[in-house]
Formats: sequence, C-alpha cells, structure tokens
Amino acid sequence: MASLLTGYGLVSVFFLSLPWSHRVNPALATDRARTRRTSIVLAFVHALALILPLAAALRQTEPLTSSGTSWAAVGVMVVAAALQQWSQRALGPSFTLALQSAAHQAVNRSGPYRWVRHPAYLAQIILFTAFALTGGSWLVATVVGPAAVAGYVYRICEEEQMLLAALGDRYASYAASTRRLIPFVY
Repeated sequence: MASLLTGYGLVSVFFLSLPWSHRVNPALATDRARTRRTSIVLAFVHALALILPLAAALRQTEPLTSSGTSWAAVGVMVVAAALQQWSQRALGPSFTLALQSAAHQAVNRSGPYRWVRHPAYLAQIILFTAFALTGGSWLVATVVGPAAVAGYVYRICEEEQMLLAALGDRYASYAASTRRLIPFVY
C-alpha cells in the first residue's frame, strides 16, 4: 500500500505541475473542438487510472505483484515524470494544454523531440501504466495501459491533423523522419 500512496503522490505532482505549463498561448490559434473531444477522452483515461489501482488494492487481501514490482513501478513513474518535464521545457511556450497551432510556429526538433514527435504523451502513458502497477495488480495495468495508449493515440491523431493543416510540409517532413511515440518503431 505504501507504493500505491507514493504513486498517488507522484501523480499529484504531475497534475499540479500542469497549471505551471502554458494552458493557452495567445500567439497560437486554439482548435476548441479537437481540444474538447480529446480532453473528454483523456479525462476518462485519467479517472480510470486513478480509481482502478485503489479499488484493486482495497479489494485484495494479498498483492498480486511483488513489493519489488510495485516499487519498481514507482521508479518508472519518476523517470516518466522527468521525461514529461524535459518535453515541456523543450517546447517552451508552445507546450499548452489546449491543441494550438499557427502557420508561423516552428517545428521543434530539439530535446526529446529529435527522437519522437510526442514525448510528453509517451511520458504520460508510461506514468499512468506504471501507476497502475503500484497498487499490486497486473490486471489493473492490463486495463489502464491499453486505455492510456488508446486515449493518447487518439489525441496524437487529432493533434497531428491540426499541425499538418497549419504547418504543412514543415510538419510533414518532420513526421516522415521522426516516429510518433517509440523511436524506430512507432
């Protein structure tokens, strides 16, 4: 249970750090419809990720994973949080919570963006999947992990459509040379 509580602490730090990022950049145009649709999907994913580990931990008398696995998951969460912060810093004011773009916007190829197009989303998928393991249930992780992947891939597809429309060939060239989430794979 201590690893689960530590996991909740790390997830809380993640959510509390978001207001420090730019919610909206006034220099960029917001795609409100895409932002709303994807935010609803991600809210469901986040709720699932926050509720299921606690529910599983409260229902079971013996953890289904070892204590070492749960604490290793906490370590993975720390690495994911560091990747999230690096991604945010690399984008600077272009990192927003809303889906935004502008024709004059530069395509960032620095930091983790040189290896994958969406390192912040990768960090969040890893963070929530690892968090699911802190409660001691592989079953919860097999539900939360795919839900997180599906939710973030949906967001990525919506975001990339918007970026292609706004940035055209510059983003198409970047997309052709850089994988979405996993270097050399996807």
